[in-house]
Amino acid sequence: MNTFALLLGLASAAELPAQQYRIDMVVYQGDPLGSKAAGNLDILSRPILQVCLGQTGTVQVGQDFAFPATVVGEVPNTRPVGVAVRVTPRPAPGGAVLLRMELQHTTVAPGPGVRTGDGLSQPAFNVETVETAVRVKPGETERVRMSARSATDQTWVELTVRPAK
Repeated sequence: MNTFALLLGLASAAELPAQQYRIDMVVYQGDPLGSKAAGNLDILSRPILQVCLGQTGTVQVGQDFAFPATVVGEVPNTRPVGVAVRVTPRPAPGGAVLLRMELQHTTVAPGPGVRTGDGLSQPAFNVETVETAVRVKPGETERVRMSARSATDQTWVELTVRPAK
């Protein structure tokens, strides 16, 4: 018997999960209970990750926000805003995959920002982070709500996991 299969509680090595997975994602914003035809849902991106078991894949949906440097002559600072998704697949019994996920939504805070010691104003950022684990069988789709600030401004991520070919 395969030692790795035994540690996972599997009957044989034939039940071992694949070593590489393709993760199809849909990142969207809006009210998923409303219909797409009513315009309640905006698809932001449809990224695809291919990751090995135990390795972390990352997707950034958004842009780099540039703001002035704090010292004259320095290169302007940048900070990614939008949605970042980090996914790490792990084997689970029964051929399933445990996806450890970190979802982060970053926006520029409205208003004048933060005053620094030298009298400059720097932008403030709102960062919301959700960490979760989802058990999925290959071919199943899971939906994770990431941001629940209001009923109309929610970011969702749908994931479908398949063994990579």
